[in-house]
Amino acid sequence: MFLPSRVGFSPATCRMIMAPVLLDDSRAWCLYAFDMHAKILNILDPVHTLQDREVMAGLHAANADLLLAGLGEVGLALVEGFTINRDEWDIEYNIGINNPCSINESGVYLFHYARNFTGANLAEQIDEDGLVVLRKKLFYDIMAMDGNAGETPGFMER
Repeated sequence: MFLPSRVGFSPATCRMIMAPVLLDDSRAWCLYAFDMHAKILNILDPVHTLQDREVMAGLHAANADLLLAGLGEVGLALVEGFTINRDEWDIEYNIGINNPCSINESGVYLFHYARNFTGANLAEQIDEDGLVVLRKKLFYDIMAMDGNAGETPGFMER
């Protein structure tokens, strides 16, 4: 549960709340980043990043409205006085933030976005070599998580 007593802070004080989104149509992973101070929902879509605003809106507008409404309901349930007024929020499609990737690569890009999105752009770009390293790091992090009951490869012995 995302309660202050469990996570150590209040969602109302977060600058950025990020949500991974899997698009129904294309099966591509995207990142929706709610900038709580600027009241901007940034949509980072690694597969469709070079599409124009109208195409991006067609892919994401319904999800954006649904997630803004949902964040308002969840926020109100968790934090007294937490409100999201849809009319005060803008939606920004972060077009051209990277070279387009395949659907299969979109999940790795999502992690890169979550680690590097500043609210306006990416603090660091990623190239093919960086993607290989990130894939391996994600694999390692998942396999090495506390409580993982799976058998780890020999090179990962704890």
